[in-house]
Amino acid sequence: MAPMSALFGGRRSVGGRIGAAVTLAWFAWLLAAGSALGHAELVESSPADGASVPPPTEVVATFSEAIVGDRSSLEVRDAAGATIAKGGLDPADPKKVTMRVALPPLAPGTYTVRWTAVADDGHVERGTFSFQVVAPPSPSPTPTATPTPVPTPTAPASPSPAPSPTPSPSPSPAPAPSPAPAGSTGDGLAAVAVPIVVALAVAAVAAGWLLRRRGG
Repeated sequence: MAPMSALFGGRRSVGGRIGAAVTLAWFAWLLAAGSALGHAELVESSPADGASVPPPTEVVATFSEAIVGDRSSLEVRDAAGATIAKGGLDPADPKKVTMRVALPPLAPGTYTVRWTAVADDGHVERGTFSFQVVAPPSPSPTPTATPTPVPTPTAPASPSPAPSPTPSPSPSPAPAPSPAPAGSTGDGLAAVAVPIVVALAVAAVAAGWLLRRRGG
């Protein structure tokens, strides 16, 4: 049977090893955490990675922590790999987590953005994202307003001349009876009385003749 001191010594040795292992693991975790906290990772971009957009005027990249401006950069390249624009830390961002680059007019095609982000502790991160530029939609034609026809002023019709009234013939004055000449009144009465006397005489003779004939 082993002496008691050997047993306790063995236990102490095992416990010390376990403690040392735990201590080492703790320091390793702290180092890993500190290293991870020192990484400036890309968290957002505009245009987004893989997006299809009309021609943008700029590219914006946002990171998980503050970056060093003079060592961080954005670079935009076309499908042939040619660099068309470069930018860096946005001076208007007080948190120093945003990089921005202005773009020239872009033709339709695929574009790649290469970024380099250096954290305050000096850790460097690099990466890329891309986007597709599509032709902007054609504007709808503006309907042309049909001009309202302006009525042409019509000259007023000349008034027809009123027909001249036909002059009515003036009635001819009835001829006034000529006055009988002086001294002709007696002659007129004589001319009327003579035939009457003659007729009465003839009638008397005829009546006497008839009476005589009937009496005989």
